[in-house]
Amino acid sequence: MSYSRLKFALAVFCVGCSSQVRIQPRPEIPVALWNAPQDRLWLEADSLFALRLDAKEAVKAEKAFSKAAQAQPGIPALLTEWSRACFVVGLYGGLDPEESQAYFRKGVAIGEGAMRLHPEYDHVLSETEDRNEAVFLLNGPFVEAVYWTAANEGRKLNASDRYVRKSGTGKFSALVDFLLANGETLHSGGAHRMAGALAYRRQDGDNKLGDYHFQRALAIDPGYAGNYLVQAEFKAASLGDKRSFVEILNRLVDQPPDSLASLSPDDGLERRRARYLLAHADDLFPEKATRADPK
Repeated sequence: MSYSRLKFALAVFCVGCSSQVRIQPRPEIPVALWNAPQDRLWLEADSLFALRLDAKEAVKAEKAFSKAAQAQPGIPALLTEWSRACFVVGLYGGLDPEESQAYFRKGVAIGEGAMRLHPEYDHVLSETEDRNEAVFLLNGPFVEAVYWTAANEGRKLNASDRYVRKSGTGKFSALVDFLLANGETLHSGGAHRMAGALAYRRQDGDNKLGDYHFQRALAIDPGYAGNYLVQAEFKAASLGDKRSFVEILNRLVDQPPDSLASLSPDDGLERRRARYLLAHADDLFPEKATRADPK
């Protein structure tokens, strides 16, 4: 899919799109090394992250990735794993909103650091300061770095006020555009979850487009709890549909995992989040909450 078609498909998401000047990347720059042999600290961080269903272990893993990145600097794969750990701690760590936001901001910064280790992306971004243009130069495993940057950015925006969301939507939607074109199946259809959530979260969002992306995520992995939870958290909540919200979450809490994907720590984290949201349903559906100013 061409860049122009992608921009049209998600035009509803764009805020203040400006004209772009394409700068040809310098061909003499070699492709950045994505990975490297893992030293002891990196291996330890990976081992801790495998236990991320335990919030305390997830926090330890994030700190371990920080130390590993200091010991082995400039490795995109390591920075990407660290960005992912920030997302996990921020979303599932049971933190207060300010602490969660701090982790999401850190995850964005680390993920962007990984992306800038791609020489063509770094060159174009340095010349134009236009992330919407530069991101489409990324390829291969760098798609993973874009994914976790976007995941952190989306959660950061979601917890921000409407003015911050409006100013930051253009950057976020560019990352989502890229992921839809280059990695729609990553993490059980995560790009479609982001696109669907964005459509419903916007004050002037497109419900039909949001539903399309939620259905695409379910088609990619119908067994992953997160593909149902996102509909409760963003669709039902945006529409003020408490009944659907409770029904979806009760189904996730009561039904056992039914696929290999559902046996993963990530699926367990989503089911635990479903229990948390269910317990706070009354707080999430105040009488006067509207799409223009959702709780």
